[in-house]
Amino acid sequence: SSLLHLSLGGPMRLAALGGLVAAQPGTCPATGCGGLQGAQAQMREELGWGDSTCLQAYHSLPTRTAFFHRVPRPSGMEQSQFEALLARGAIHPGGVVLASEFYELPIRVNASLLLEEASALQQEEEWESAAAANEEQGVVSKHFRLVHSEQPDLSGPFAAVGERLQRSPYTRSVLASLGGVVGNTAYMKVDPGGEVAAHFDTSPYWDARVRVHIPVQTNPNVTFSCGQLGEMHQLHMEAGKVYVFDNHLGHAVRNDGTEARIHLTVDLVGARRFWGLVGAARRVGSQPREATVGSMVPGSWNATVLVERWADQTARESCSAIATAFAATAPEDRRLEASRIGAEWCRAIGNANLSRSEEVSLLQTAAAAADCSAVSPISVTLKKADQKQRLGFSFSTVAGPGAATRMVVTEILPGGLLDDWNQRYPQQAVQVGGTIATVNGADTLDEMVGGLKSMAATLVVRPTWNPGLAEVADSVSAIHRLSEAKLEYSVVGVAHAKSA
Repeated sequence: SSLLHLSLGGPMRLAALGGLVAAQPGTCPATGCGGLQGAQAQMREELGWGDSTCLQAYHSLPTRTAFFHRVPRPSGMEQSQFEALLARGAIHPGGVVLASEFYELPIRVNASLLLEEASALQQEEEWESAAAANEEQGVVSKHFRLVHSEQPDLSGPFAAVGERLQRSPYTRSVLASLGGVVGNTAYMKVDPGGEVAAHFDTSPYWDARVRVHIPVQTNPNVTFSCGQLGEMHQLHMEAGKVYVFDNHLGHAVRNDGTEARIHLTVDLVGARRFWGLVGAARRVGSQPREATVGSMVPGSWNATVLVERWADQTARESCSAIATAFAATAPEDRRLEASRIGAEWCRAIGNANLSRSEEVSLLQTAAAAADCSAVSPISVTLKKADQKQRLGFSFSTVAGPGAATRMVVTEILPGGLLDDWNQRYPQQAVQVGGTIATVNGADTLDEMVGGLKSMAATLVVRPTWNPGLAEVADSVSAIHRLSEAKLEYSVVGVAHAKSA
């Protein structure tokens, strides 16, 4: 990718202050949504979707725009001056940053199993050296790609590399657990004594994507730095944990140990389920926040990994191009269904005069509604050894249709009875966001809470949505919406130029 190298001795830096105001995309003003309501009614009639607890749960999950903030240009400063000032301060000239330098997601992975699968692949094929342009700028990490762009500039479409993913069942499980459609995916290695010099990524590819790092082999002397000039935060990423960092800020890596550092890296736009993980994450950096440790990704369950099958430029052009990208990226057994949704979406928005924000919210809702209608409830029986033993999950109550109240799983504790169930029955695993419909046959809130206290509890859980079309719609529509990016991001205080 394109890199802008930092001059760490630069004379200026930027300080982005607090006071964040979260954007609320896709919501209606008090006066109504105008053409959106008509377009939505048309799609409801054609596709036959209705309100459901599942669809309400989908809409309760956060979107990516809640996590990105815009540094405003100071009054009286030319745009070119502002961009140069941002770059000298180790901030992407676009001025859009994440709320925190690092996020530690509330999931855990079996690093040993990932390393075992990676090592088996690498017995037959070699690591790729860093590109010459990157090496010139001090970026020396080697790659072993699982998913790559069919074009050299990361513009997409993307495709799996040979049979590497197919031969790596646990790796697929980990990728699927992130709740998104993946782009560039690779193992990245920094050899002992290696250093990735401070830089930030400037390719347009990163306008809509973030990078996930999953350490599979490391040592205590590996340090990851990220932040604006003079305020970089350092973190040792631990094996088996899952991290997101802000590559719109300056970042660097040092391996001062005697063992290679190997991370599985995953680039994705992120669907609502992924951003739900980010929202529950531990934050490290200028906006720190603690969070509960998450549950282990269960063993291989023949998971399907969805890969970006669009070129970014095409996905910004026309309704038909977006609908084509939506169908091409959908799970193979649902592509005809996705094609129909895309066609109805184009028809509904054709004369509705909607904003990009309204257009994408309509496609996302239609996709989520289709997934909700496809889900099948999961029956889970958890038996306690004694009355003191806990089931091992947390839940919140949300208002359902009418006076009904629903239980939604918000956290699964590692080592608990539900986590144990997920490990033993990965194809019937309960995930965060699942709605508990009944407990021991009871469907009222008081009776369900009482049932959870019994020695044996049988839960009927309806997944929030069946991962598939909603993830694709969330991802491809974010690319479509980039022309309105300025409307998407909340403001981060005021930009101040300071002496270093």
